[in-house]
Amino acid sequence: MLKALGGFAGGAALGAVTYKGTWDAANNTPTLTSNVGTQGNYYVTNVAGNTDLNGITDWNIGDWAIFNGAIWEKVDNTD
Repeated sequence: MLKALGGFAGGAALGAVTYKGTWDAANNTPTLTSNVGTQGNYYVTNVAGNTDLNGITDWNIGDWAIFNGAIWEKVDNTD
Protein backbone atom coordinates (compact mmCIF):
# COMPACT_ATOMS: atom_id res chain seq x y z
CA MET A 1 0.00 0.00 0.00
CA LEU A 2 2.69 2.53 0.88
CA LYS A 3 4.51 1.73 -2.32
CA ALA A 4 1.39 2.66 -4.27
CA LEU A 5 0.80 5.85 -2.30
CA GLY A 6 4.34 7.12 -2.68
CA GLY A 7 5.00 5.59 -6.07
CA PHE A 8 4.22 6.41 -9.66
CA ALA A 9 1.53 5.21 -12.04
CA GLY A 10 1.78 5.99 -15.71
CA GLY A 11 4.52 8.51 -14.97
CA ALA A 12 2.37 10.57 -12.58
CA ALA A 13 2.94 10.85 -8.84
CA LEU A 14 0.05 9.41 -6.84
CA GLY A 15 0.63 11.45 -3.74
CA ALA A 16 2.59 11.71 -0.57
CA VAL A 17 2.02 10.69 3.02
CA THR A 18 2.07 13.13 5.91
CA TYR A 19 2.76 12.06 9.48
CA LYS A 20 0.20 13.70 11.78
CA GLY A 21 1.36 12.23 15.09
CA THR A 22 0.37 9.41 17.37
CA TRP A 23 -3.11 7.98 17.85
CA ASP A 24 -4.63 6.35 20.94
CA ALA A 25 -6.87 3.62 19.44
CA ALA A 26 -8.39 2.75 22.84
CA ASN A 27 -9.79 6.25 23.40
CA ASN A 28 -9.77 7.48 19.76
CA THR A 29 -7.52 10.44 20.57
CA PRO A 30 -7.19 12.48 18.45
CA THR A 31 -10.66 11.70 17.13
CA LEU A 32 -10.62 9.87 13.80
CA THR A 33 -13.90 9.20 11.97
CA SER A 34 -14.68 6.65 9.25
CA ASN A 35 -14.72 8.18 5.74
CA VAL A 36 -13.39 11.54 7.03
CA GLY A 37 -9.83 12.73 6.57
CA THR A 38 -7.24 14.19 4.23
CA GLN A 39 -5.64 11.95 1.63
CA GLY A 40 -2.18 10.83 2.70
CA ASN A 41 -2.49 11.79 6.35
CA TYR A 42 -1.47 9.03 8.73
CA TYR A 43 -1.18 8.40 12.45
CA VAL A 44 0.92 5.83 14.28
CA THR A 45 -0.93 3.92 17.01
CA ASN A 46 0.69 4.46 20.41
CA VAL A 47 -2.08 2.82 22.48
CA ALA A 48 -3.66 -0.41 21.22
CA GLY A 49 -7.44 -0.49 20.95
CA ASN A 50 -10.53 -1.42 19.01
CA THR A 51 -11.81 1.88 17.64
CA ASP A 52 -13.77 1.13 14.45
CA LEU A 53 -12.34 2.98 11.45
CA ASN A 54 -14.02 1.85 8.25
CA GLY A 55 -14.50 -1.64 9.69
CA ILE A 56 -10.98 -2.05 11.05
CA THR A 57 -11.03 -2.72 14.79
CA ASP A 58 -7.73 -4.42 15.66
CA TRP A 59 -5.19 -1.68 16.28
CA ASN A 60 -1.83 -2.50 17.87
CA ILE A 61 1.02 -0.24 18.91
CA GLY A 62 3.00 0.71 15.81
CA ASP A 63 0.15 0.22 13.31
CA TRP A 64 -0.62 3.09 10.95
CA ALA A 65 -4.06 4.53 10.30
CA ILE A 66 -3.78 6.14 6.88
CA PHE A 67 -6.47 7.95 4.88
CA ASN A 68 -6.59 7.06 1.18
CA GLY A 69 -8.89 9.89 0.13
CA ALA A 70 -12.08 7.92 0.78
CA ILE A 71 -11.52 5.60 3.76
CA TRP A 72 -9.07 4.83 6.54
CA GLU A 73 -6.79 1.86 5.97
CA LYS A 74 -4.35 0.06 8.22
CA VAL A 75 -0.66 -0.55 7.70
CA ASP A 76 -0.07 -3.50 10.01
CA ASN A 77 3.34 -3.00 11.59
CA THR A 78 2.98 -5.71 14.23
CA ASP A 79 3.42 -9.48 14.25
